[in-house]
Amino acid sequence: MIGSVLLGHVISKSQVPTRIDCAFECLTSPRCVSYNYQEGNKALHECELNSESKEYKPANLTGKAGYSYYGTGRNVSNSCLFLGNYFNECNNDTGPEPLGFLGVN
Repeated sequence: MIGSVLLGHVISKSQVPTRIDCAFECLTSPRCVSYNYQEGNKALHECELNSESKEYKPANLTGKAGYSYYGTGRNVSNSCLFLGNYFNECNNDTGPEPLGFLGVN
């Protein structure tokens, strides 16, 4: 979304030469669900990786000139890190659930 960013869920920031580089950083980061990218005619652009998406945190999507928000289609919302692995939930009665596991209660 041109002119928008997702606030409050940035997990890392970097300077990249193109939006493709920012997308690649997000897709290779296990916790990244979306990213904010600084547009413009500069050699390097700010790339902010987000742990949430506008679908799960619509109130955090806000306008910001010179930036664009992009989603990945991945859903690792509410994931957490436990012993070096990412899990869907950390606070349930049965313990952590691995990403992608569809448990039956």
